[in-house]
Amino acid sequence: MSPSLTFRNNHNLFSNYYLDERVKQNDEWREEEELSEAFKGIKKIFTKKIKIFQNCSEAMLEDSLIRPIFRILDHHFGIQESVFKGAYRPDYSFFPDLDSLAEAYDYRDSDDFYLKAVAIGDAKAWNVSLDKTQKRVGGFNIQNPSYQIDIYLRNTPPQWAILTNGSRWRLYHQDSSYRLDSYYEIDLLNLVEEGSLEEFKYFYLFFRRNALLPGRDGRSFLDRVKEGSVAYTRKVGDDLQENVYRAMHWSSVKDRFK
Repeated sequence: MSPSLTFRNNHNLFSNYYLDERVKQNDEWREEEELSEAFKGIKKIFTKKIKIFQNCSEAMLEDSLIRPIFRILDHHFGIQESVFKGAYRPDYSFFPDLDSLAEAYDYRDSDDFYLKAVAIGDAKAWNVSLDKTQKRVGGFNIQNPSYQIDIYLRNTPPQWAILTNGSRWRLYHQDSSYRLDSYYEIDLLNLVEEGSLEEFKYFYLFFRRNALLPGRDGRSFLDRVKEGSVAYTRKVGDDLQENVYRAMHWSSVKDRFK
């Protein structure tokens, strides 16, 4: 078992075998230039402020941890714009470049705001579960964060979403977000405290801006990882069916000559 699984929880979004073996064949895996600085920068944030994160408000956590990490990951993001056909507002929308972000604000009061976004995102307070409905004082229910992400993905053009409470960071995809339990998660706190630079790639390469940018073929790094995972899973399934067929066929042949 890969030691990176200590910090990684791939929950039905990608193929674990693809993550352990095939993903390392991508050109991005050999990039080292900015990796070390990102690792040091995020580790520094946690080291200096970890004692306050558990008790600060969601807004304070975003200011002191989540947005600084977004910047280390080179994201260009807009903050809390209304979602088309509803009152729900994802906390963040991520854009491929500054020009696209600036252009989006020309349409901030319409559904066109998200047209060029490559992902949407939502942030929660440190102790908020990403899987359970929360309750406020007075009995008002706050929706399950995973359900909120699904709503945002179904009502905006982007296919990818980031959900985080600062400690745990997740990726969701539009194709499977409705299941609520299909995501790729990194335990970032434990990763920066105990993990290696090589293991940090499973966060940095998946959550940075470049992971969402389409290449010449129109596919992003995340798209290729997802498609590669599906192709591998399908091949394993086809191989299994073929092996079962062959076993049954030869069993039948042997029975004829008994």
